[in-house]
Amino acid sequence: MNKNIFWELVKELDWPNMCKLQTKKRYSLAQEIFKKMKLTNDDIIEAKHYAKAFREILQDKVKEYSLLKYGDKYAFPNNSEVLSVSDDGFWDLCAHIVGCGEKVYNKVLNNPKLILKFPDYVENFEYVFDTYTEYAKETEKSN
Repeated sequence: MNKNIFWELVKELDWPNMCKLQTKKRYSLAQEIFKKMKLTNDDIIEAKHYAKAFREILQDKVKEYSLLKYGDKYAFPNNSEVLSVSDDGFWDLCAHIVGCGEKVYNKVLNNPKLILKFPDYVENFEYVFDTYTEYAKETEKSN
């Protein structure tokens, strides 16, 4: 697994649409995509590490921006409203942005105020990679 394959996997997962599904359907769909891409358990674990690393980079960038601009690392004024999130919500929000794909991720990374475009983020893109245990069981059954 390298970052290009990771972003290809993210594109295949199509989080903006996948996140609208019920949790079990999301995980089943993720497993189908893992099979389609012929990923191993190690690949899936590595993909989760990539997702976490990209999320953490984005979190640091957005916190820095928000702290400098608004004096609060988790508050993002948006016209007359403020998008305010907890630590956990911030994690989910940044993971959601990673799940939206490389182009969206890089746009927000380069312009952190764009985080305001995601008030309806869904928890938590990184969880789709936790299905690797179930994926392993399914893979063993089919062999």
